[in-house]
Amino acid sequence: VPRSVQAARLRLRKFATNPFTLGVASGYPTDEGMVLWTRLAPNVDSDEELADSDFILTYEIATDPNFSRRVQSGTVVAMAADGHSVHLEISGLPPGREFYYRFRAGDHVSPIGRTWTAHASGSMQSILRISVASCQHYEQGYFHAYRDMVSRGSDLIIHLGDYIYEGNTATPVRAHDSNVECKTLADYRRRYAWYRADPLLQEAHAHCPWLVTHDDHEVDNDYASEQAENPGEQPGFVARRAAAYQAYYEHMPLPRDSLLAGGGLQLYRSQTVGDLLGLHILDTRQYRSPQPCPTPPRQGGSRVFVDTCPTWNDAARSMLGETQERWLQQQLGQSRARWNLLAQSVVFSLVDEDPGPRQLHWNDSWAGYPAARLRLLEAVRDSGVANPVILGGDIHAFIAADQR
Repeated sequence: VPRSVQAARLRLRKFATNPFTLGVASGYPTDEGMVLWTRLAPNVDSDEELADSDFILTYEIATDPNFSRRVQSGTVVAMAADGHSVHLEISGLPPGREFYYRFRAGDHVSPIGRTWTAHASGSMQSILRISVASCQHYEQGYFHAYRDMVSRGSDLIIHLGDYIYEGNTATPVRAHDSNVECKTLADYRRRYAWYRADPLLQEAHAHCPWLVTHDDHEVDNDYASEQAENPGEQPGFVARRAAAYQAYYEHMPLPRDSLLAGGGLQLYRSQTVGDLLGLHILDTRQYRSPQPCPTPPRQGGSRVFVDTCPTWNDAARSMLGETQERWLQQQLGQSRARWNLLAQSVVFSLVDEDPGPRQLHWNDSWAGYPAARLRLLEAVRDSGVANPVILGGDIHAFIAADQR
């Protein structure tokens, strides 16, 4: 069948039920565009209805929510290979402007999303309202914090990891899609769809652009690079991680180059908003050295007395990996922004959990990587960047502290 005929058939595809059950999202705004996201999912519990078919969607971008002043429109393919997700990279828009967008599939229209382009370099912007999120365990609570972010008028939401939880809670407030720990691509896709179907999370995604990075629960608790938390789960773990990364990409408003050949993710990157903000998004999970001195039989996180761990201060151990460390030094050295945020996933402050003279630290945090932590602080100091702020997630608590 000629491609033109195939395309026509795809455009005429009818959906018996609404395929936009997971809403819409935008992310990674530049001074001329952004990434627009959606994923076709008529059934949150299964992607069998769409099977291996690719579908052509149409999109519209306007300067008003009624779409009477449309500035861009076109078509985009939701490919089965990417779970029928769309990562539409928009360009050619004017800087420093607000826009609205939506998708169409057959007779169905998606929710409307609000987004914006960043101010151009050299232009002044007085204020940007940023909300930060992490650790959104569906089974342990409701997502009312997102309603607050929207009501406060957030311009940007930064998610610092644990967007889903791969495991399950014994006594949940509300249950996951299943009580099976995620191991396969189908498992992770179903878990993400279950989260993305939450109306408050959808509202927050539609409200403003997001920037994201991951932590451990998107794959496996306390994993480090290609090492599983538990030795018994090490066989096949690299394939499991690749499946989890694929599902993460499919459900985030990430640029298309974020999904790498061979099963990796390109998450660390810098974003600028005019001369106001330099955002340096880090990946503290994919390239890190294993945690030092874990408590057997676990390979993952443990509380460790520093004086009992001979590898604690090993300078060769890294949280970011050598390549990312060099990249961050370069980005900090080039930044001329008035504020510089380092967005990463685990606690940076030193939290000594022993009340006596000894030091007891959680080895999965930056405390467990003291040489790497010092290198990052030295990179910030030596760069001379203005107003550096380090953001972190992971521990389900709030910390504010100077870093020395």
